[in-house]
Amino acid sequence: MIYIILEIILIFFAAFGITELIRMLLFSGLKCKEENSMILLVPIYKECDDVEILLRNAAMRVKWLDNNHIGKIICLDLGMNEENRKICETFCNDYHFIEIATTENLNQEINL
Repeated sequence: MIYIILEIILIFFAAFGITELIRMLLFSGLKCKEENSMILLVPIYKECDDVEILLRNAAMRVKWLDNNHIGKIICLDLGMNEENRKICETFCNDYHFIEIATTENLNQEINL
C-alpha cells in the first residue's frame, strides 16, 4: 500500500517537472533581447464591471512570464468611474509594475 502511495507521489512530481521543463524550453526561445521591452495595456471604461479580474489576470500573466519580459502594465483611463479608479490605485500600490495613464499622458508613460 505504501508503495502505491509513493508511486503516485513520484508520478505527480514527474509530471510537474516535465511541465516546468516544457515551459522553460518554450519561454527560452521567446525571450526578448532587451529586458522590460513589452507593455501590457488594459483599457478601463466607465461601465467596466470586472476591473479587478482584468488586473489580477494581467498581474498573474506578468508573474508567469517573468518580470524581465513585460516591463509594465498600464491601466488606460477611458472614462473610468471612481470605484474603478480606487481599484486601479490599489493594484498600483500592490504591484510596482502597474500604472494608471490617461489618453493625454499615454505617450509619457510608454516613454516614446
